[in-house]
Amino acid sequence: MDADQFFFATINGEKMNFHPKFDQQLTTRIWDNYFKRINRFLRAVPKNRRDEMILELKSHLYESFKTEDNGEEPDKLMGAIEKNRRARGFSKTYYCR
Repeated sequence: MDADQFFFATINGEKMNFHPKFDQQLTTRIWDNYFKRINRFLRAVPKNRRDEMILELKSHLYESFKTEDNGEEPDKLMGAIEKNRRARGFSKTYYCR
């Protein structure tokens, strides 16, 4: 995986969201499914606030993924997710600011 390649999405005219390019399709599915669950969990949060929170969480997760050394990509991503399991606590803290 080229660590610095991302797909960007434009939100309100700004590049705000990214999706890493993974080498393995399984890793992409894990990433996508994880953030689908996060989106569902945050559905009551206003969209612009939710987008900001998800971007921050993606950034943390991706940085953690890059430092994982547990073998193959899917294993590294699952390890990063496990380390960052505090998504609910993160969202509560972030939303209350």
